[in-house]
Parts: sequence; C-alpha cells; structure tokens
Amino acid sequence: MDTYIGRRNTSRYQVVRQDGWEILVSPDLARHTRRMFIHLKRFLFWQRLQAEVELQDGAVLERA
Repeated sequence: MDTYIGRRNTSRYQVVRQDGWEILVSPDLARHTRRMFIHLKRFLFWQRLQAEVELQDGAVLERA
C-alpha cells in the first residue's frame, strides 16, 4: 500500500477495514477515541459514508 497521499505520509495512520473499504485514522484521533462507528449507505449508484466518533471525554463527533 502506498503510504503517501499527495504530500502527506500516512504510514503512521491506523487502517480500519470494513465492507471492502480501508479507512485511514490519524494517530491523534485514534489516541483520543473510545468508539468509532462507520456507516455506509448505498442507493442505486450512490454511496454515502458517515462516521460517528465518541471521544474519551464523552463528546460525540459526527461527519456525513
């Protein structure tokens, strides 16, 4: 796997595999995360990826 995306070296990132997808998680996010939920919704030709992250302090971040 190539660890460079543009000018960013991703070799320290953690790889999460789910349903044929590989998701790169930064070391800082991984260190402060209690739980991570990845939702992939498919409709005809479209795919929607949604992430919900629960941090150590209980805060919840959601990104669609």
